[in-house]
Amino acid sequence: MRRISTSAIGTYDHGIALKSHCKTKLSEAKARVEKIAFEGSEPAGLEFADHG
Repeated sequence: MRRISTSAIGTYDHGIALKSHCKTKLSEAKARVEKIAFEGSEPAGLEFADHG
């Protein structure tokens, strides 16, 4: 049976915490972008192509 060092476990735990932190920050950033990009009912600063 292979032994896993405590250093490896600590590194793994740090990676899990970092992943969670990054997911939270990404979610917050997406919410800010949505808030900035959409004012009222029309997207601000975006042009839509007319395909008709």
